[in-house]
Amino acid sequence: SSLVNTVNPIRRDVAGVGAAGTTVRFQTDRPGPWFFHCHIFWHMQAGLATVMASSPETIRQTVKPDRAWDALCPQYNALPPDLQ
Repeated sequence: SSLVNTVNPIRRDVAGVGAAGTTVRFQTDRPGPWFFHCHIFWHMQAGLATVMASSPETIRQTVKPDRAWDALCPQYNALPPDLQ
């Protein structure tokens, strides 16, 4: 269906996805990164996951990466700038 129920939507932490797709709505009242992923292991290995950033402006005010932060992922840091 193309109808979106905004009056009394289903509330769950797991959703089945069919060929037609699924609409995911979530509140953004808690700033930070939220990991969204599939529970099929090889899907996660294949990169079928994402991070949804809620209120990045608020995060920038409080999170100040330091040298320890930069040392967390040398492989990422070794990537060319266009792939980071």
